[in-house]
Amino acid sequence: MSMTAKLHATTTTAMRWATVAAREVRNRVQYGASSEYGLGMDSKGTSHNPDACRMLLVPKRSPAGHRSRFNEVFTTAKWVLAMALVLQSFAAFSSEPAPLPTGEWMPGAARFDRYVPKLLGARVAVVAHAASVVYEGGAWVHTVDALRARGVNVVKVFAPEHGFRSVLSAGENVPNGRDESTGLPLVSLYGNHKKPTAADLHDVDVVVFDLQDVGARFYTYISTLTYVMESCAAYRKPLVVLDRPNPNGDRLDGPVLDTAQFRSFVGMHPVPVLYGMTIGEYAGMVHGSLWAKTQGLNLQVVPLANYRRQPVVLPVPPSPNLRTAEALHAYPSLCFFEGTPVSVGRGTDHPFERYGAPWYERKGTFRFVPTAKSGATDPLFRGDTCFGRKYSPTKRMARAPLDWEPLAEMHRGFLAQLAEDDRRQERVDAYLMRRKLRMAYDSTLHPSAVDTSGFLAYDTAVVDYPAFQEFDSTQVYRKPRISKADRKAGFVRPFFNRLTGSLLVAEALKNNLPVEQWQELWAADLARFTALRRQYLLYSDELMHPEYAEYEPPKTRK
Repeated sequence: MSMTAKLHATTTTAMRWATVAAREVRNRVQYGASSEYGLGMDSKGTSHNPDACRMLLVPKRSPAGHRSRFNEVFTTAKWVLAMALVLQSFAAFSSEPAPLPTGEWMPGAARFDRYVPKLLGARVAVVAHAASVVYEGGAWVHTVDALRARGVNVVKVFAPEHGFRSVLSAGENVPNGRDESTGLPLVSLYGNHKKPTAADLHDVDVVVFDLQDVGARFYTYISTLTYVMESCAAYRKPLVVLDRPNPNGDRLDGPVLDTAQFRSFVGMHPVPVLYGMTIGEYAGMVHGSLWAKTQGLNLQVVPLANYRRQPVVLPVPPSPNLRTAEALHAYPSLCFFEGTPVSVGRGTDHPFERYGAPWYERKGTFRFVPTAKSGATDPLFRGDTCFGRKYSPTKRMARAPLDWEPLAEMHRGFLAQLAEDDRRQERVDAYLMRRKLRMAYDSTLHPSAVDTSGFLAYDTAVVDYPAFQEFDSTQVYRKPRISKADRKAGFVRPFFNRLTGSLLVAEALKNNLPVEQWQELWAADLARFTALRRQYLLYSDELMHPEYAEYEPPKTRK
């Protein structure tokens, strides 16, 4: 074992012992000692300490013994923690950083010994954004800065959707320019310029790709990856993909993209909505399956270290509206609303943690008001009060990889509100007809005065609509809850089918199919993709819902 590895191992062990000692001190203060047994134990010897891993019987101690033990533990904790900090400072000078504070996994970007020697002396372009970071010296450092500090000649940066600093709104144009912090030229890979050209690569020897993906097909970074791969193949530039964890990498679900009808920048390949692969694995699948023009590509994937296919905590948000772990896990299920008249909370402090619309007013519903913010300069329903629900994916993820119930719920609400608006319009039309008849009666039979008793008799005999008894005339000029534009466009918009990648979901909504039966619509396609996916996995395959990746066709009777 190298000196660096020994330092890392020692540091990790010391920190763990420091944690144990600190917890014991905390538990002394928080839980105290029982009358019969020691720290946090009841009369049966069962621990009340949530950090305890087993049942222990601790003999009763005197008050003096408690104070003595407390002082011993506190002193030990201080020395162990100090030693851990010293060892960590030594590890900071090593060629590889200490394990991430979010877990034992390490991104490919932090494994410098695997790829930096090949970059020295070359002109390097980096595809990166704000989440392209490594952990060094107790802080998160951008990959571009870490490479430059190691003598790599970074000549330019390619910026994906949301820009190099990840502050631009979804769909907002990413301009070319120069980064204020590094002074490096920035070349946009979004908008009208999604693919590097010969001019972009003429002064580049190697391209390094380091984007944090989220594991949903419509998140555009895998499309950016595809275009970069094609350009590198066309212009004979080696491509180094630095792998990063997929926060939704343990889930497979959703319709497989119909590339004949719905291929676009939010879906280029025949994969499901949740494909359960890291971006490095995805690059290998795109190249190996011949889904792109990558013949002759010199592709190197630097894998993660100590990675398991489980939900991870990302140190930096990959885009301005995916700020929390909750939002990252809810995004695959709620993003379909982007193709409907429903807000997902863009323009609030908790995007993708709520959903609603002005027309969905119900008793007890949650409300929010989208406003212009960084990363959401012109959100849907800006300035309008939206009614809907807060969304937490934790319990829902335990039932299924994708949660279709919010979509089905809002679709039912939209249809119900359309019917209510139609009924109200009928009452409005009846009221206006009644007023028109009254005006005609008054002007024809009583030009100089109004015969109230005559009108009432006419009203009762001829215009006796039941709607009159329910209708409040003060609401005549109140607008319908669903606007004319939304009524005309309907709930499902063209962009909706590009997000789902298929007509199956739209048809399920139209036919009012129970959401429990939706997965059966694409189960066979998902099983075929699963078989292909296994060929390109670099890490263990630990799925939260493996039954969604296994499909047996129904048996037919002979």
